[in-house]
Amino acid sequence: MDAYLDIETSFDGDITIIGIHTSRDGTVQILEPSYDDLRVYNILKNISVVFSYNGNSFDIPVIRKKIGINILENIRSVDLKNVCWKKNIYGGLKKVEKYFGIGRMTCDVDGRAAMMLWKSYKNKNDTDALEKLLLYNKEDVENLIQLRKKLENIF
Repeated sequence: MDAYLDIETSFDGDITIIGIHTSRDGTVQILEPSYDDLRVYNILKNISVVFSYNGNSFDIPVIRKKIGINILENIRSVDLKNVCWKKNIYGGLKKVEKYFGIGRMTCDVDGRAAMMLWKSYKNKNDTDALEKLLLYNKEDVENLIQLRKKLENIF
């Protein structure tokens, strides 16, 4: 079984949201401080491959550093950014999504804006900011599914 992974972080580099999609569970989002190694391990139970975008350089090392989980211990990782680069398709996830015509509702949110949304939620209890951040993370995770299919079909 496959999984799709994306995290969001704060300005301090702490994980704010871990988003994981599997065919068994759908998209699960774990908010700080509710994540722990056991909860993440349970979601990744029986997963053979995890897909991400820049995950080998960012998401997976941050998860290992911040919560002590080595996802790559028993799971193979496919970083779709590297697959794109091998096919001469460059840019961040949002740029690659545009290239392939993959839509999203949170076009106005990027990594910095995501950090601002989290800050607004934490400092002002802004539930609208949290809702938008959750949607952004969900789109990041679920668009990886579409991106993988597009990459498999282009060459």
